[in-house]
Amino acid sequence: TIGTIQELDGDISQIEKLLHATKKSIEVIPHIQLIIAGDGAQRKKLTWMAQKMNIDNLVWFVGSHKNPQKWLSNFDLYIPTSPKPTLDNLKTLILASFSGLSVIAPSGLSFSEFVIDKETGLLIDIEKSEDLTDAIIDLQQDNAKRLSFGKNGQKHILDNFQFDKTIQDLCTILKE
Repeated sequence: TIGTIQELDGDISQIEKLLHATKKSIEVIPHIQLIIAGDGAQRKKLTWMAQKMNIDNLVWFVGSHKNPQKWLSNFDLYIPTSPKPTLDNLKTLILASFSGLSVIAPSGLSFSEFVIDKETGLLIDIEKSEDLTDAIIDLQQDNAKRLSFGKNGQKHILDNFQFDKTIQDLCTILKE
């Protein structure tokens, strides 16, 4: 089960890429599921896209994400899909890593502070749906790697993101 948590307003291009990657992954992972936690004006468009792609039976739009921990516990893999990370997105990413989930995150969007490529997750060019598809298939097929990334991610968060230090680091990142 792949999951993402994001408001469905504004730019949803990365969720669209995730839908395409999910469709392509079916050939290798026929029982793949995608949970999209979030609500907004673009939900109807995304639902329509999933139907047109014939994956609506594999994609779950679950609405509100006010309690991200509730949804994270249902994911095997977390993919942040916000085109421009907000504090809420970063908080959810930290929660996902702390929960022991492997993460596939877009490279170049400040996620590298939280995701160490090929150690705690994968940093990819999410604009290329082929790269996203390959990353999903790789981590879904290699359970040991996915679990190792999750365990390493949890340790990374515990070692590096104590509350006071995290607030200072986040302020620095946001000023960049």
